[in-house]
Amino acid sequence: MDKTNAEASIRILAKDVALAKNRPEESSYQNILEGMVTEVTPVPNSSDCLIKLDCSGQYIIARVSQKSASTLRIKPEEKYWVLIKATSLCIN
Repeated sequence: MDKTNAEASIRILAKDVALAKNRPEESSYQNILEGMVTEVTPVPNSSDCLIKLDCSGQYIIARVSQKSASTLRIKPEEKYWVLIKATSLCIN
């Protein structure tokens, strides 16, 4: 079977996604995507929040501390760089 056009899904845990306001120039992260924030949701009973980003039609969720979200001034309709370590990707 020719797998060059086969579909695959990738699972990325929200805790393995980092965000940056500016594109990192030197980083150990191998996957750097630009994304638009669509939602910011506090996690109940936690000091974290979930950030949903639209990366060219694919949605990625990052889990960051509320302090980090505040420091980066994360809010909907703002662009951020999504950083994902290659070792965090789970291909199904």
